[in-house]
Amino acid sequence: MKKLFIIYLFFVNLTVFSQFDKILTYSDTVNPKRITFVNASIAATTTGSFIGLYHLWYKNYPQSNFHLFNDNKGWLQIDKFGHFYSAYAYSKNIAETYRWAGISQNKSSVYGAIGGFTYQLVIEILDGHSAQWGFSMGDIAANTIGSSLFLIQELAWKKQIINPKFSARFINYPDDVSERANNLFGTSFSQRVLKDYNAQTYWFSFNPQYLMGFKNDNKFNFINLSFGYGAENMYGTFFNSFRMGDETFDRSDLVRYRQFYLSPDIDFTKIKTKSKALKTLFFILSSIKMPLPGIEYNSLNQLKFHWVIF
Repeated sequence: MKKLFIIYLFFVNLTVFSQFDKILTYSDTVNPKRITFVNASIAATTTGSFIGLYHLWYKNYPQSNFHLFNDNKGWLQIDKFGHFYSAYAYSKNIAETYRWAGISQNKSSVYGAIGGFTYQLVIEILDGHSAQWGFSMGDIAANTIGSSLFLIQELAWKKQIINPKFSARFINYPDDVSERANNLFGTSFSQRVLKDYNAQTYWFSFNPQYLMGFKNDNKFNFINLSFGYGAENMYGTFFNSFRMGDETFDRSDLVRYRQFYLSPDIDFTKIKTKSKALKTLFFILSSIKMPLPGIEYNSLNQLKFHWVIF
């Protein structure tokens, strides 16, 4: 999914810091040189991502006048969770880099939320000029909620108690739908991670001790509980009937269904270490749901146990 594309690009800003503990140490006061570096990094990453998105998504599709597009019922709302997660993750990453530069937590959080929402807004405007898509108010709402969730938690609690996360897997589709899946979602793992809505799961990870008011300073405070949402059997935005060349295929026999998950999770940021490089790595990993056992209940009224959920 194109909204996730920026997350992977933005991690470049964080991994630059992974060479020396001295560089990775957060500044106690405002550091003008670091602020300049952060601003330049964000500008370069944003520009590069827009260029990449243009060549990956927009270049080969016809353009049109700006128009709205109501896709709120599409993909069983998995794409809306993608917008929510992307806005949240981008806001969080921007805020963290400004904190590294010595900006106060409140100000860096505001900068992060504004940056995350603005980036997603620009992408939505590009969609509004694409004949295949359009400007979606549902996407804007999801972007707003994602950036707001980050900002509200930072201002209210000075930490992220509810941490949205992402996971994905590679699906080997049956022969009778593999051509359609390849055309829609691509064939490589990286393409499928970004574009395959059937393979994506979005999580809300938290530590129950925080919600119950405990200090959560014991040695097992890195163990979280997470609720996930996914969906399967989707081969079109709204329906499973589609055209391939001059032929029309109707796979309405494949029932589209929602999945709800419950699974333990790991909050790597709670693992104590003196290494700044490891802390940076743990911060990156905090955006990804760890593959662990879990329970699935779906809209087909099925209850399943999974040894590993991706």
